[in-house]
Formats: sequence, structure tokens, C-alpha cells
Amino acid sequence: MASGFVSEVELEESRAKRQEEWDKVRKAEDPTEAPEEPYDPRSLFERLEEQRQKKQMDWEEEHKFKNQFRGLDDDEVEFLDRIDDIRTEAERQRIVEERKELEEYQRQQEVLKEQERQERLQHEIKGPEIRRSNSTNNQIGGGAKGGGGGGVKSKQQKLLL
Repeated sequence: MASGFVSEVELEESRAKRQEEWDKVRKAEDPTEAPEEPYDPRSLFERLEEQRQKKQMDWEEEHKFKNQFRGLDDDEVEFLDRIDDIRTEAERQRIVEERKELEEYQRQQEVLKEQERQERLQHEIKGPEIRRSNSTNNQIGGGAKGGGGGGVKSKQQKLLL
């Protein structure tokens, strides 16, 4: 087993190696000699323990957000399902009501169109009856009056149609 002591020769070699590395990366404003490594009087166990704790803290910080959320329990799931069912039912009712209103509106439109058709038909039917009755009146009345005014009225009625 090797002892924990470091010889002076090994220290000089490590300083020379560190100085070479320092010269490679040194900037103009940096000192010419490499700075000495700070001496840490703690034991290796203490230093390794500190590193392990730092890693553990970093890992916990990284996963902290994940740990804030937990799964839903059965009561919460049932509650959310009921709320979802209520919303779905309300949406379905709204859609049904809209369809009913739309169908009612369409029926009213059809009734109005049918009424307009019936009125036009009756107007067309009444129109010739008026003409016939006027023309028969003109013929009957025209003979008695002399026939002058009856012809103008029938021409005006024909123009209107």
C-alpha cells in the first residue's frame, strides 16, 4: 500500500505541468505564474460527501416541479366525471332546443309561403270574376246607357291584369 505522502519531486512536477497549462490559456492581463491550488484541509470523505450532497440538491431542484403534482383519487375523478356529464347534457339540451326553434321557424316560413300562395291564387281567381262581372255589367248596362263608358273600364282592367 502506498503512503499518503507526496514527495517534493512530485510536487515540482505537478507545478511545472500546471505552469505549462497556465501558459497555454493565460491572457495578457493574467499573472505570469500559475495560481496555486487552494489547500483544502478537509478529508477526502468530507469533500466527496459535499459533492454528493450538491448533486442530490441539484437533482431535487430539477425534479421539484414534477413532485408538486399528484394523481387524482377516486372521489376527485367521480366529481370531475359528474361535472363533465352535466356539461355534456347541458350542451345536448342546447343543441336540441336550437333544432326545435329552427324547425319551428322553418314551419312558420312554410305556413307564410303557403298563405301567400293561397292569397295569390284567390286574387287570381277573383280577378277574372271581377272582369267577368264588370264585362257582363257593361254589356247589360252598356245597352241601356248607350255603350260609351263600358268599353273604357274593361280596357283598364285588362291593362291591370
